[in-house]
Amino acid sequence: MRQVLLSLSADPWKFSEQDEKGWVDVYRVLKFNRLLWVKIKIEQRFAKDQVILISFHDWDDEIPI
Repeated sequence: MRQVLLSLSADPWKFSEQDEKGWVDVYRVLKFNRLLWVKIKIEQRFAKDQVILISFHDWDDEIPI
């Protein structure tokens, strides 16, 4: 998971949602010969950003984004 998170770029990005606490980004990533769903939340607390991994699993086109 760490390797995948550190390698994220704009290319596999699918969409984001923003609220008053921060935003959530969803990525569709091809790693390790698998298509993965990576959903991360970035919040600002105490004047610094914190990243929270929400979801990390095989991509499934039948599950709505």
